[in-house]
Amino acid sequence: MNLTTEMYIILISVIAFLGGVIGFLVRKRFSEARIVSAKEAAKHLIEEAEKRAEILKKEALLQAKDRFYQEKAEFEKGTVEKRQEIQNLEKRIIQRESHLDKKIELLIPRNGNQSPGKNVDPTRKNDSGTGEKSSCPS
Repeated sequence: MNLTTEMYIILISVIAFLGGVIGFLVRKRFSEARIVSAKEAAKHLIEEAEKRAEILKKEALLQAKDRFYQEKAEFEKGTVEKRQEIQNLEKRIIQRESHLDKKIELLIPRNGNQSPGKNVDPTRKNDSGTGEKSSCPS
């Protein structure tokens, strides 16, 4: 079998062509594999980012709820303190009224010689019009 130069050239050309086609197909396959791998990596990154965002969202919501409950508790504490203060002031007022009532009761029997039509008011001007308080002992 004697091959001529032309046959060698044709054979080398066919082998080169087949090598080029095979190289192109191999390169295409690797490129596709890299693209699929890159898409999977991107998909994984997106999923991780979404999970992280959801975690951050939940943490922020929990912090907001915690702050709300803390401020609510603080407000309720302040309200209870104010309510207690108001109750204490009411008690003081009631005690003062009670003391004033007792003083009035003590003054009425002492001024028993006055006519029943007159009201006893220790701060009232006396009949002389001088503006001085009546000289009733208290």
